[in-house]
Amino acid sequence: MIGRCPNCGYMAPEPPRPPYAYDGYLKPRLPEILTLLRAGLDAEQVSHALGLNNGPMVHYIRKRYGIVPEPQHGASDRNAEMVTRHEAGEGYTALAAAYGLSPTRVRQIILRFKQRQVQAAGARLARKDGTRLEDVALKTLDLPARIANCFRNEGFRTVGEAMAVPDYRLLHMPNFGRDSLRVWRSYLGALQREFEAAP
Repeated sequence: MIGRCPNCGYMAPEPPRPPYAYDGYLKPRLPEILTLLRAGLDAEQVSHALGLNNGPMVHYIRKRYGIVPEPQHGASDRNAEMVTRHEAGEGYTALAAAYGLSPTRVRQIILRFKQRQVQAAGARLARKDGTRLEDVALKTLDLPARIANCFRNEGFRTVGEAMAVPDYRLLHMPNFGRDSLRVWRSYLGALQREFEAAP
């Protein structure tokens, strides 16, 4: 409850009521953006459809107005189809037009899909050999170059050695920042899930 401070007499202002009005540079296009977001399109699709080329700002507007996106069913099937078409020779621009995404987003989806395939194959191979995840050599993983170089410079050889290092020590390594830590934790989580799911 908002009231006056008994010590100094300060009266706190009332907090704004949602939805919080957006006053940014996309305000003239706001009705179109909100209509498409409420129709179930995601931020990238809205940005592409309206020619805004600013998916993160549309995503911000979606969050600000409390629009919850519908869960997308069959996204993994779509991604697999996209990879198949790309391997058959279709470019990022053609795929972007076919799926209503930006070429950059199509490239990210394809790279992430292929990375997960590599992780799954490595997990299955290691599991078949009776190897624990902690004993898998870091050099056999498809780690980003910066993270792989940092681990090599510190003398880490296996996943277990890198897992045992606390976050604060990783952040003190040269060239290993918060983004690298986030990517490593995400990669490690995906690898653990793939390793557990491998037959």
